[in-house]
Amino acid sequence: MASSPRQAKRQTIGNRTGQNSELASNRSILLLVGLLVAAFFVFGYLDRINNLAAVRSEIVALQDDVAQAEQRKAELEATLNDVAGAAYVGETARAELGLIQPGDDPFVLLESEPSAQVETQPGVAPTAPSGVESAPSIDIFSVGWWRSLLGL
Repeated sequence: MASSPRQAKRQTIGNRTGQNSELASNRSILLLVGLLVAAFFVFGYLDRINNLAAVRSEIVALQDDVAQAEQRKAELEATLNDVAGAAYVGETARAELGLIQPGDDPFVLLESEPSAQVETQPGVAPTAPSGVESAPSIDIFSVGWWRSLLGL
């Protein structure tokens, strides 16, 4: 049997609707893929911007470190210039090594530890504080002292 023109028109419309729905689903898939690719590039760009900001902050910190190192270097060079002078060497030799220069009047301290202050009452003879031994008296005019000094 022959189909009526109405039925033929319905079939044609049905075919078009199927094609339209197929095209719409293809378009939505392409749009989704396009959005995913765009999101990938945007996130990659943002990551690079973040890395750039971190590198710039590190550069600023390193420049501060360099400035501090240069300041410390200048201080050390000034100290070196002060220490390298003959006056400083002479002072250090006198103070730490006990050396003297011609024309100096040398003197030697016999007691290396400072003596303890002894409080006395009026009319009472001073005594050594408890726990402190009195130094033996040395008679440099005795023959025994000279023999012990010279190892005889």
